[in-house]
Amino acid sequence: MIPTPDRRALIPVQLALLALLLGGCGSSSPSSPAVLQGKEGRPDVPLPDGPPSSKLVVVDLKKGSGTRAERGSEISVRYFSFALGDRQILEDSWKGAPTSFIVGGGQVSAAWEKGLLGIKAGGRRELVLPSKETFTKAPEVDVIDALSVGAPTQSGEIEAGTSIVSVKGTGPKPKLRYPSRPPRHVVVRILKEGSGRAVTPGEQLVVRYVGGNPKTKLVQDFWSEENPYRFGLGKNTLGKAWVIGMRGMKLGGRRELIVPSRLAYGNGMMVYVIELLAMEKQKPSRAG
Repeated sequence: MIPTPDRRALIPVQLALLALLLGGCGSSSPSSPAVLQGKEGRPDVPLPDGPPSSKLVVVDLKKGSGTRAERGSEISVRYFSFALGDRQILEDSWKGAPTSFIVGGGQVSAAWEKGLLGIKAGGRRELVLPSKETFTKAPEVDVIDALSVGAPTQSGEIEAGTSIVSVKGTGPKPKLRYPSRPPRHVVVRILKEGSGRAVTPGEQLVVRYVGGNPKTKLVQDFWSEENPYRFGLGKNTLGKAWVIGMRGMKLGGRRELIVPSRLAYGNGMMVYVIELLAMEKQKPSRAG
């Protein structure tokens, strides 16, 4: 007699075939884009698809409805950035004080100068930076909210309509030294005295600097006289820390700043070596 199969033994096989058929029915629908899950108040954002581009990629995540950013516009933003490879957060100002700068004023990276042109107040953009345009020399993504955009002035350049005093930088690029324990307050070490008057908060400065974070391995390299860092003292990302660290600094001076995490990007201390190359010449006050 030929044995008949046990019907109970066939049930798992039938269920497996049914699941396979049902799964195949849905295979034609497009898959959902990969998303970086927001944490610590940051929003969820889509991840770029495919291999990294060799050029800057600009994606509007949310359209704004206010003033459009042009060269000479003062823009206030919050942002965070992450490595495209391992998704590690590199910088985060999302819950901190907004960052303000003049578009076209040389106060931010070339990628931001290009990538934020045309954004409107209330808009959100994702900038996918190729390796050649990042501090880490690896692709990264910057997510930026335009909180406010001012009407453009006649020129966004720092030098426009002002008198600039400057010096030539001296010495090779310094190596960063990281302390074994992070400080509780900004630590300032004067490496070289400058000359002339001291800087004041709010004025436009030109510096060359290197910075780093031993925890995240972030490195910022603006040690160049051809492409220096231009900013308003107190108006860059680490405004308060740099105001404290550069207090009393004079033209041609060099300082080392050790900034605690709470005054940096919130993910470990930052160490900087800054050399002051140029400053706006102070205008004489009118008597009476």
